[in-house]
Amino acid sequence: MKKNLLPLFLLVSGIFLETVVIAQNIFSGEPVQVVGAFNGYVTTPYNSDYRTTIFRRLSVSTGNPTDGRGQWATTINIQPSGGDATPINMPGGGGNGFLFISGPSGNRFQNKWVFSGIGQGVVGAINNISAFNSGNDMGLNMNTAGYYSFVFNDCGYTATNAHYYVGYTSANPVTVAQSSGILNGNGTFTVTITPGAALSPEEKIYVRYTTGTDFSGAGTSSILEATIAGSNYEAIIPAQVPYTTVRYYIFSSTRSLAQLTANTETERSLATLRYDDNSGSNYVYTNAVLPVKITSFSGKSIGTTLQLNWQTTNEVNMNRYELLRSADGINFMAVYSVAARNTSGNNSYQWTDQQPLTNGYYKIVAVENNNNQQYSNTIRLHTAKKLQLNIYPNPVVDNLIVSLPSIEKGPIQWIIYNITGTPLASDYINYDGVSKQLNIAVPEKLPKGMYTIVLQSNQQKFNGEFIK
Repeated sequence: MKKNLLPLFLLVSGIFLETVVIAQNIFSGEPVQVVGAFNGYVTTPYNSDYRTTIFRRLSVSTGNPTDGRGQWATTINIQPSGGDATPINMPGGGGNGFLFISGPSGNRFQNKWVFSGIGQGVVGAINNISAFNSGNDMGLNMNTAGYYSFVFNDCGYTATNAHYYVGYTSANPVTVAQSSGILNGNGTFTVTITPGAALSPEEKIYVRYTTGTDFSGAGTSSILEATIAGSNYEAIIPAQVPYTTVRYYIFSSTRSLAQLTANTETERSLATLRYDDNSGSNYVYTNAVLPVKITSFSGKSIGTTLQLNWQTTNEVNMNRYELLRSADGINFMAVYSVAARNTSGNNSYQWTDQQPLTNGYYKIVAVENNNNQQYSNTIRLHTAKKLQLNIYPNPVVDNLIVSLPSIEKGPIQWIIYNITGTPLASDYINYDGVSKQLNIAVPEKLPKGMYTIVLQSNQQKFNGEFIK
């Protein structure tokens, strides 16, 4: 058995092509062949027809993995006539089965992978090889005309971790290729796949994805079955945690989704007819979810209150919305917070400012679960009923003087609110109907900030703002 690196010379249409060969776990200069009772155990022609497998790496471009990602594969056409071989049911044992072999021209059978006992492998299954250079040829039922694709794990010169898969299709397996991959607003990812031709009834197209670093035997992957979408196939990868990196590739198999889900990572890699793994690099995207979009933000005056309304779309992994208010359009303070619904489609929200500023500015901040924030546009609103009090001095220190408008004689209640509309102090005054101003002591407990004072009689309500 040879394991050194050597150039391989291929004769193609009379032209010599020099190809630098990379040694696999099974020496690349002596590729693996599939021979048995179906072809009379004949090893020739060598390296030019179906019996000589082709080495391929799945979902990886370098290295020599033994976990199913390094493979020797070929497809054999079994037909009553005109195929590579005729239908046969091989029970197994010497002269009645098949085996994987590798060796130099003088001894093609120098290395062989077989069963330790007499038995028959199963088409469509992942079969475990139990012997190397001893044992019995493996049986296989190839009595149905069609195409049998053999995939053998590049495990090296040992029976350890040796497995093979045989996938049967009534027509030659077709190529599969990604035509597009699109990140959707809800965080899901749509993979669109174009097959090279119509699929055999036995063929299914899958997308295998992982949030790990690769598809090694020690990894954890998930598999989705693609469904027909016009002339293409589609699979939708579920939404992941925001900013998660997802790797995926496309493959076809005769295994069902339930079978693949129950398989180990190594078995999932081997159960492959054709694939598109982006030349071994896999397709990669990061689930940087499209930000929520505040599609509209408006307000209207209702009496002495202001009603604020906003609509959103793309609500995914959102935490809350905060409504900010300002008297000058520069310094904003949160006056209301509401949890995001995170439902699909459009969402509408509403809040009424019971104690609005006479001339106020408002904007929305959308806060994601990871505390990323997005702001809406700023709107300026006025209260419809401008019953404004004149207050001085402003800013105030201990007392504020309110110039009274025309108010009827009787009890008047005054209430001081903070910027969020929370009442902080209040009292009653028995107004004589004559005085033109009121002196009101500002509670010492009020911190510095902006406040609203409301005077309310039986019939009238007046607002004013002051700063302490």
